[in-house]
Amino acid sequence: MKIDGHCHCGEIAFEAEVDPNALTICHCRHAFCGNCGTPIYACAVDNPQVYALRVGTITQRAAFKPQRQGWRRSALAWVNALAAVPASEKGWS
Repeated sequence: MKIDGHCHCGEIAFEAEVDPNALTICHCRHAFCGNCGTPIYACAVDNPQVYALRVGTITQRAAFKPQRQGWRRSALAWVNALAAVPASEKGWS
C-alpha cells in the first residue's frame, strides 16, 4: 500500500510502500522533526535495516490496525488503562 505523511509543521514529508498488515505499536524513542518535535520514525541506531514510521504522521492511518507491540518494556504505565480514560469526540470539552 502506498502511503504519505508529514510532521506537524510540514518541514519533513515522506512517501512509502508498506504492508498494512505489518503495523506494530512501538514504545521506543527515536527520530523527531528538529523544528516541531513530531516523532517521524524509529530505527536501529547502528546500521538500520528497517525504518518504522509513526502512524500519527501517516495520512492514511485509519486504514491500519496494530498487529503487535514492540519495546513493551518502555511503554508508559498508563497505556493499559487508556480505554478507561474519559474521551471526547471533539476537542477537550
